[in-house]
Amino acid sequence: MSLTLDRQLDPTRPPKKPVGTIHLFGLLTIASMALVWANNEFVMTKDVLNTLAGSPHNTIQLDMQYETVRRMNVWGYAAAPIQTAFRIGFVALIVQIACLLGGKEISYGRLFRISAVAFGATLFGSFLQVFWIARQPVVAITQASLGIVPDSLAAWFGATGDSPSLSYLVMSRVSVTSLLWMLLLYWGLRETDRLRAAGAATVTAVTWLIVSGLGVGASLFVQKLVS
Repeated sequence: MSLTLDRQLDPTRPPKKPVGTIHLFGLLTIASMALVWANNEFVMTKDVLNTLAGSPHNTIQLDMQYETVRRMNVWGYAAAPIQTAFRIGFVALIVQIACLLGGKEISYGRLFRISAVAFGATLFGSFLQVFWIARQPVVAITQASLGIVPDSLAAWFGATGDSPSLSYLVMSRVSVTSLLWMLLLYWGLRETDRLRAAGAATVTAVTWLIVSGLGVGASLFVQKLVS
């Protein structure tokens, strides 16, 4: 009742959000740390490292590698807030640039919140990937299988070896999770009342193309680096 009265007295005042941006970011950071924990506990286990190393009989070396990985995992928890802020903020920056190029100005803070909401879909996809890998037999897990996106076109129709092709990496970006991410981003942009449906769809598509292109490029760079 009071919120409705406030809006009537001051129509320019933005409606209160059920969850503040800071609180939303905190929840996403906790979820990111939970994702790191799930990956450490159910994916990068000693048995998996043993399979990836290809030396099942060298237990001393395996134990040393495992302990090294466990110590490095601590930095994953510490870096979770920074990585979460960077990934959300980077998407918000791309969206803002796309909006400005289209002649629409939306505050960065508002775009950060929209990107944060959409980031929830990204985390969901990552949890889905961890769950899928954890259900695989240990002997079936390879370096290539760790990069499979289970709800993507690549997982349904693609085939990959130790070095995924460009087409496979592109198909990995087309997934149910990415569709959900785009829908959340589009919905958030429409809620600003600054963009029409076509404009919001265009900004969403451009943002997805840029983010996906950078992701594919990073994967190819790492692939060439380790080969």
